[in-house]
Amino acid sequence: MTARRLARLAVVRVLYAALLQNISAEEALLMTSQSNFEKPETLEDKLTLALLQAADEHSARIETLTVEALSRPLTQLSDIEQVIIRAATAELLVFPLTSHRVVIDEAIEIAKQFGAEGGYKIVNGTLNAIAIKLRNNHAGKVSDGTVENKESNDILEDDNA
Repeated sequence: MTARRLARLAVVRVLYAALLQNISAEEALLMTSQSNFEKPETLEDKLTLALLQAADEHSARIETLTVEALSRPLTQLSDIEQVIIRAATAELLVFPLTSHRVVIDEAIEIAKQFGAEGGYKIVNGTLNAIAIKLRNNHAGKVSDGTVENKESNDILEDDNA
């Protein structure tokens, strides 16, 4: 498995644990990880940390985008579907250079593996709507809420090396 896939799985695991135990993602990370996230050294750890921070820092924006994209109330999604959508939306926001199709396809695969039967369809539809909205806003030079910063670009450069 690639570092990105492992990071995405770690983020879903941590966010799911945090949701179920009603604790912060930081607390869940400390409980579920063997890695030292105070000084992340591997690409997987750097990506995991960046995505968890993005999910936390942009939680209001992520929830707004999700609610606007859904054809049903957020409460009708399973916990795992909510977490997968949250993690993927965080990645779309902070790593705008990563293909939205790659992010969505990976989220679909995770939903197929861990979600309810057919839950991947909801994940796919919701993330496609979010990606379209972000791309349309970006193309129109309207602030799309993406957070393209030096740190996220540095992580991407590490991934390409």
